[in-house]
Amino acid sequence: MIKYTNALMTEAKNLFPDSTDLHEMMRMGDTKALDFVYSKLGFTVDEDDIVRAFRNKKEMRLLEMAKKAKAIRDFYQKMFVHIDSQEMKVADKLGYQDCI
Repeated sequence: MIKYTNALMTEAKNLFPDSTDLHEMMRMGDTKALDFVYSKLGFTVDEDDIVRAFRNKKEMRLLEMAKKAKAIRDFYQKMFVHIDSQEMKVADKLGYQDCI
């Protein structure tokens, strides 16, 4: 079980306001919350999408999508580091850090 910080909980609510499953997993300390965020990673835009966005004057929409994808990736990194550090503390406490 992981104790998520208030900052991580707030960021999750800001990035995924409709994902009550994620909020509940984090509240309960479930590590599967990381898998949920991982499933939301990804930003695929090809050349045609970029050309189409600029032709239709939608370049700001493309920029917003890229910013959101970056925020999710950064959030995933924060969660990963947080979970890893807590698991390492438990491993040190229980004396099995050499098994990880």
